[in-house]
Amino acid sequence: MRLLSLCMYNFRQFYGTSEIIFSKEHEDKNVVVIFGENGRGKTGIFRAIVYCLYNEKKLIQDGDIKDEELQLINTQALEEHAGEFVDSFVELKFVHNNFIYTLKRSMIGSKQNDKVITEDRGTKLLIKYPDGNTKKIEQQNEIDYELSKILDKRIKDYFLFDGERIERLTRANVEQKKEVAIGIKRLLNVDALEKARSALSRLTKQLEKDCADKFSPEYAKLIREINSIELLIQEKNERKKEIENELEHAYIEKDKLDKELESINEIKHFIEKRKELETSIADKEQEAKEILSQMKNYPKTIAFGIIFDVIKDVYDYIDKLKAKGQIPSAIRKDLIQKILYEKKCICGNKIEEGDEAYKRIIEWLNNANEQDVQDSILDIWRLLSEILSSYEKDYYDAEQVLIKYGRENNDLERLRIDLEEISRNIGNSNRSDALDLEDCREKLEEKIIKLEAERKYIIDNIESHNKDHIKIQQEIEKEKQKQIIKSVIEKRAILARDTRDALNNTYEKFTAEIKEVVGKYASEIFNKLLDENEKIVLKQIVVNEDYSLQVLDRWNKPFLADISAGQRQIMSIAFIMALAKVAANGGLLEIPLFMDTPFGRLSYYHRKNLINLLPQMASQWVLLATDTEFSLKEANELRNTGLWSKMYILNATDKGNTVIEERDIDSAIPFLKDR
Repeated sequence: MRLLSLCMYNFRQFYGTSEIIFSKEHEDKNVVVIFGENGRGKTGIFRAIVYCLYNEKKLIQDGDIKDEELQLINTQALEEHAGEFVDSFVELKFVHNNFIYTLKRSMIGSKQNDKVITEDRGTKLLIKYPDGNTKKIEQQNEIDYELSKILDKRIKDYFLFDGERIERLTRANVEQKKEVAIGIKRLLNVDALEKARSALSRLTKQLEKDCADKFSPEYAKLIREINSIELLIQEKNERKKEIENELEHAYIEKDKLDKELESINEIKHFIEKRKELETSIADKEQEAKEILSQMKNYPKTIAFGIIFDVIKDVYDYIDKLKAKGQIPSAIRKDLIQKILYEKKCICGNKIEEGDEAYKRIIEWLNNANEQDVQDSILDIWRLLSEILSSYEKDYYDAEQVLIKYGRENNDLERLRIDLEEISRNIGNSNRSDALDLEDCREKLEEKIIKLEAERKYIIDNIESHNKDHIKIQQEIEKEKQKQIIKSVIEKRAILARDTRDALNNTYEKFTAEIKEVVGKYASEIFNKLLDENEKIVLKQIVVNEDYSLQVLDRWNKPFLADISAGQRQIMSIAFIMALAKVAANGGLLEIPLFMDTPFGRLSYYHRKNLINLLPQMASQWVLLATDTEFSLKEANELRNTGLWSKMYILNATDKGNTVIEERDIDSAIPFLKDR
C-alpha cells in the first residue's frame, strides 16, 4: 500500500481545501517530509487518514478522551456559519497491487449554542483495476471488506510511531509491558483463539460438574483440586488486570500533573530532573531485582559462607591429625588393647606397668580411635577438601553478586535521597497551584507504590499456583490411565479438558515463538542503528515472559539499566519496527510508515542510521518533523539516499488554521536550520 494523495476539506486545522501529493503512481522515491511546529497539524494529517479509512476519530495517543470531545470539523468554518450545517470530508487516494483506490468519507456539522453537532454523510470507494475498468462501492460493509484485505484494522495503530509511544516503551514499568503485550497480541490476530480458550474452559468445568459422581473418588478429588486452583489463578489474574488498569490511569494522571507542573517556569528544571531520577530509580529497581534472582544460583555457597570459619577450622584440625599420623592411627586400637592385656609386645618382650614402653603404649591408646570413627573422620576430611577446593571460585562469584546488589541498593538510596530533595524544592515553591499539584502527585505516587507492591505479590501467588497446577495435572494424567470410562458424558468431560489444555499449550508456545521472532527482528534493527562502539557492548533485545523489554550485553547479562536515553529510544524504535516487520511476514512493510517526532534525544549518528534504514524497510515513509529534529544535517543525509520525493511546510494563519505549502527539496534545504 502506497499513498498517492490526501485531500482535506474543513478538517481540523485545515480550513477550506488542503491537499498533499505523497507520490506519483509509478514513482520509486518513497519518502515525504511534513515539516511544522507542534500544534500545526502534523498529527492531524495522520488523523485524517485514520478517519477516512476507518471512520475513527481517536488515535491511540488520545488516551481516555471521549469521541465527542474530539472535534474534526474546522472551527473557523463552524463559526462563520453558526447555526448552519458545514460540509467536511477527507479523500484518500492510494495504490495497492496495481489497483488504485479512491476513498472519500464525508460529514456535516453545525455549531448550536456552543455545542457542535456532527453527522456522517456516507463513504464512497472507487477502485480502478489494472485493465482500466473501475468499480464504485457505497455500501459500508463492502467498503470495510475491501479495506480489510489491504490493511487489518487491528494493526492500524502500528504504522504511526509517535514520540510519546517511543517514550512509553523506554520505561521499565507496567506501561511498557502493556504496550508490548498489546502490540504482539494484535499481530498474532488471536481474538478467535482467546474466545475458543474461554469457551472450552467453561465447557470443561460444566461437563466435569455434570459427571462428578461418575468419576472414581481419586480422579474426582484431583479434578476438584485443579478446578479450585484454576479458579484462584483466574481470580488473581482478574485482580492483576484491574491493578494494571489502575496503574495505567495513575501513570497517565501523573504525566498530566507533570505537564502542568512543567508549565510553571520557576520549577521547570526541578520537574525535568525529577523525571530523570524516577526513570533511573525504576531502572535500578529492575536491575536489583534481576541481580537478586541470580542469588538463587548460590544458595549452598552462601550457606557455606556463613559457617566457612567453622568448616576451615575442622578441616585444619583433621589435617594436623593426619600430618601427625594420628589419623589414620599407625597401630589399630584393638591391637594396642591386646598388647596391654597380655603385657607382651608384638616383638615378644614383656612389658610392665610403669615401664617407659608401657607409658608409650598408653599414649598410643589415648590417641587411637575406633576404625569406623577413623573412617568417618577421613570421609569428613575428604568432603571438606572438595568443598574448600570448589568453594573459592563459587564464593567469589556469589560475593561479586552480593557486592553488585549492595552497590545497586546504595545507588538506589542515593537516587531516592536526591528525589526527596527535588520534591521538597518543588513543594517549597511559593506558587499555590504548584503546591496543590505536588500534593496530588505525592498521593498518586503513594497509590502507585502500593499498587505495584500488590501486583508483585499477586504475580508471585500466580506463579506458586501454577506450580501446584502442573503437579496436580501430572497426577490427573496418571489417574486417567486407571479411570474406567463408563459413559459418553465422561468421555466428553475428559476430551474437553484435554482439548482445552492442548489449546492453551499451543497458545503459550505460539506466543513464546512470536516473542522470540520479534526479539530477533528488533535485535537486527537495533544493531543497524547503533554505532560501532555500541555494537561491541550491546548484543540483543529480548521480550521477556512478562512482556517487558530487556537489552542484553555481549555476555548475555541484562543491561537496560545502563544504556543512555538515546539508546533507549533506539531500542523502542527497533521494537516497533520489528512489530511492523512481523506484520509484513518478515519482508517489506507494505503500508505507509508515519513517524511523528521520532528523533527525540537521538544523537546525529543514530538519526543518520535511521534515515538510511527506514526507506529500505517500508514501501513509504512519511516523516512528521519539527525544526529541532529535522535540520540541515538530517535533510542532506536524507537527500543523499535519493529516495526523498516531497516536502511540505505547515504554516500558521492569523486565525489559528494551518496552510500546507509544498516546497521542492532544493529550495527547502536552505530554509532549514544548521545546527
